[in-house]
Amino acid sequence: MSVRGFDNEEAAKALAHAMLALIHEVGRYIDISTIDGVTIAMDYDEALRELDRGVEGLGPEERTNDEGLVGVGKSIVVKRGDAVKTHLVFSAGPVCCLALEEHEPEDFRVALAIIAHECAHVAEHADRERQFPGILLDQTPASYMRLYEQQFSQAFWCEYAVCRASARFARNEEQRFRNNLAVRLQDARIKARDAIRSYRTHGDVERVFQEVGRFGAFTHGFLPVWPS
Repeated sequence: MSVRGFDNEEAAKALAHAMLALIHEVGRYIDISTIDGVTIAMDYDEALRELDRGVEGLGPEERTNDEGLVGVGKSIVVKRGDAVKTHLVFSAGPVCCLALEEHEPEDFRVALAIIAHECAHVAEHADRERQFPGILLDQTPASYMRLYEQQFSQAFWCEYAVCRASARFARNEEQRFRNNLAVRLQDARIKARDAIRSYRTHGDVERVFQEVGRFGAFTHGFLPVWPS
């Protein structure tokens, strides 16, 4: 457990202790046996950049930060020896309430939902690695289109599986997912058409595929968590 950027050492220790206790409780229901470690940072982006992933040439992860949505937690696949594990990185802001003796129920609910979601990624990563050994850190050269197809398909499955696994810890999260989907879909058709028109000028196939394709990924990524 690493807590970075806190001036108050006692607060950092309290947050670390509370985070460990909460992850241990979540681990009674979700398999987190392949967790590598946990980092809580005031500078979330720096923590993501500096995490050692254990594989030469593997670049750092970046936070989600587009269309009005900003990431605050990330589960990052790393390699430790021959083992593939998952390291959790959290922005301190949404989880710092855990360091308080008394905290607002809503603050705790949000923190629990974020933590459980990332813990579920630990289990999903482990399941996928068992079913398809080597897939999580596969650096085999492939065509651009193949890489993007794989990226989209994995994102669809991962978020579906993780949301199902962590649902019991995410009370009242349905509205947040609805709001996120609304943000993603806002003017999506117009933006996609603009990207296609721009392609006629710049002629960059990779660029237009990335710009247009993401709208479909955003839509399907959130739909599975809606109740039937």
